[in-house]
Amino acid sequence: MRKCVVVNYAKRMHVRHSLELPVDLIGLAKKYGTLRFIDIPCQIDGITANLKVPGTKPTILVNKTRPKKRQRFTLAHEIGHVVIPWHMGTIFDITDAGVPDGAIDYWDMEAEANAFATELLMPSSWMLGLLENFNNPAEINEKMAYEANVSAIAATLRLKTFLPPGYIFVVYTSDGKIAYSGRTEGTHASPPARGEDQRAKEQYGYAQDFYEFHSGQEHYLWIEFPSEVNITLDTKRKWRDVLDEILDDVTDSEEQKRTYKQQVNGVLGYANGVVRRGDYNERSLCSACIQRFNGKEHLKPITSHLKFEEFLSAKIRDLIDKAGR
Repeated sequence: MRKCVVVNYAKRMHVRHSLELPVDLIGLAKKYGTLRFIDIPCQIDGITANLKVPGTKPTILVNKTRPKKRQRFTLAHEIGHVVIPWHMGTIFDITDAGVPDGAIDYWDMEAEANAFATELLMPSSWMLGLLENFNNPAEINEKMAYEANVSAIAATLRLKTFLPPGYIFVVYTSDGKIAYSGRTEGTHASPPARGEDQRAKEQYGYAQDFYEFHSGQEHYLWIEFPSEVNITLDTKRKWRDVLDEILDDVTDSEEQKRTYKQQVNGVLGYANGVVRRGDYNERSLCSACIQRFNGKEHLKPITSHLKFEEFLSAKIRDLIDKAGR
């Protein structure tokens, strides 16, 4: 996908037409083709016909049965098909469909049109201004949805790409179930799974802060994690001895002990490898380890043990010492 190229097309469109937010998509679409809102059957959001046909104006059809903000994104998407030079013919924008064999080119075009629409509706320059002037991600998220006239989830997904590492978002339905979740790039913690109950604040008790807002019947939660966590225990014992004591307490099976050791070492190895690419110290490694262990139910007997903090402190110091040699 030529994402940078299509994003630049959207940026140029803002400059060429002196666009303001929320973007007047109907007026913009009429500059480039014939626009109609119709009742389209099946799972189709929109259709763009006669693309790049000499002497023929493109036709944009938007499914009027969809929610209004979804129609706006669809229209921005269809404008993308019209503007992007290599999108030709007639394109049906199908939602909730699997990827059929031989349809790679189609899905590449869809991804390109989505990238164009996202930049058109929520331009990068505007996003950077919001991040410079506001610190609360929930406040930014809500402001984005209102000022750009997009759905809260569209604003959430856009914001996710601009925030630094260390954030998870969770969207709850009215019955307290998780509908969507995700994390910013570089975040060590894993987001909760869809369908789980509303207990993220308990699950991420070590988080630095929680930010919330409501959109309709949905509850949006942003969770911020500390980039560094201080080691609180100054143990002199070797981590292997502490881990062996924990394992003796939780299982009598030697095979299960070996499995636990492999799983624990896998989590620690991943966290250590990731942190070593950046600012490598005890506090940053401690934060990464805590985030990676969190939510791993199969390791709960280990991580909930009273001596786990001692083990982790000893292990982290050993890794840092070895790295400094």
